[in-house]
Amino acid sequence: MGRPDRAIAAAYGSSWLTVQPEMKHGQIMTPLRETAEELGFTVTSITKSTVELRQNGRQVQFKLPESIYNRDNLLYVPLHLLAESLGRDVQWLQKQQVIMIRDK
Repeated sequence: MGRPDRAIAAAYGSSWLTVQPEMKHGQIMTPLRETAEELGFTVTSITKSTVELRQNGRQVQFKLPESIYNRDNLLYVPLHLLAESLGRDVQWLQKQQVIMIRDK
C-alpha cells in the first residue's frame, strides 16, 4: 500500500495509520484516542495533567505536556510522547514527512 496523500503520514510497523498527524509549534501532534487505538491501546482516563491507557491488562500512564490542544472535540498530543510512552520506537523521516513507529 502506498503512502497516504497527506502532508504528514504516520506508519506503525508495515501499515499506515489512518489518523492525520499535523505539525504545530515544531511538534508532530496527533489525536490521542484515535492514535492510541491504532497502536492497540484503550484510553481509560484523561485528567488535566495525565492520560491512562490499557492494553491486555497492561496499564500505561503519562503526563500531558503544555503543548496539548483540543480541536473538533479531539485532544491532540505529541505523537512521539504517546508512542514512546507506549513502549514504541519513533523515528521522524524529515525528507519524506513520515513518522515511523515500531515495536521495540
